[in-house]
Amino acid sequence: MRSVLALVGLALGLCAGCDGRTGSPLPDGGPSGGADAGPTVADAGPTVADAGPAGFASRNRVVVTWASGGVPPGANRYLAPPTDSFQTYVEAQGLTFESGPDWPSDPDAVRVLLWVMPYANEAEPALPSSADVERITGYLSGGGRLVVVGDRGFSAIDGYSGFQSQDGVDALLEQLGVGIRLAEESLPGQLSCGAPSHPLSVASLSQPAGESLEVIEPATWLSCSGAAYQAHSGGEIIVVGDSQTFFTGSNEDFSSKVLTVPPS
Repeated sequence: MRSVLALVGLALGLCAGCDGRTGSPLPDGGPSGGADAGPTVADAGPTVADAGPAGFASRNRVVVTWASGGVPPGANRYLAPPTDSFQTYVEAQGLTFESGPDWPSDPDAVRVLLWVMPYANEAEPALPSSADVERITGYLSGGGRLVVVGDRGFSAIDGYSGFQSQDGVDALLEQLGVGIRLAEESLPGQLSCGAPSHPLSVASLSQPAGESLEVIEPATWLSCSGAAYQAHSGGEIIVVGDSQTFFTGSNEDFSSKVLTVPPS
């Protein structure tokens, strides 16, 4: 009997420090590791805050595009004015100005992307494609600021239809879950404007023939009837109701905020 008890004692001694579920030794730094458990997450050091999502301050490109059937600025003075004065203003802020008919191929460095009257070209599809939605959400997810430049409905001029553009933009905003519309006058739950208080808001905009927007939550007004905003997918969408908002040099206060105020 003494020999049996000795063998049991020896087995218990050898198993000291074993994991009761497996009978294998506990790894160093496990529940019994004590001070040797290694550094915790708090030991990793402080995180440096960025200047807005995805480094807004480090992005230096401002791009004007008329992708997906938009209207090229300067194509017709009734549709979209030339961008000369806006380019001068952008460059005065120390930013790089670019314009073209396509989406930027490397959007990560684009601080502000202005999209001029998409879907207006009658020779192109009148509704957003899945590729449009993917490009937009991809740009926004990196912290980008997208400005959709709309205008009021008009019959086709030089092959560009304001009514078609309105329908396409509203369909896009609905797909994205953005509470802003260009043409849906009976939008349920519309917000009255009052006195906008967002950091990008301005008291008024000079818009000689602009479209009055409709806004519902979670979007908010930036300027009564003329501009609205919504945070989306890590970035921001701004919709303006007149193609002349940025390109005539008459709204420099608003332009300055859109170009320089970091996302909130």
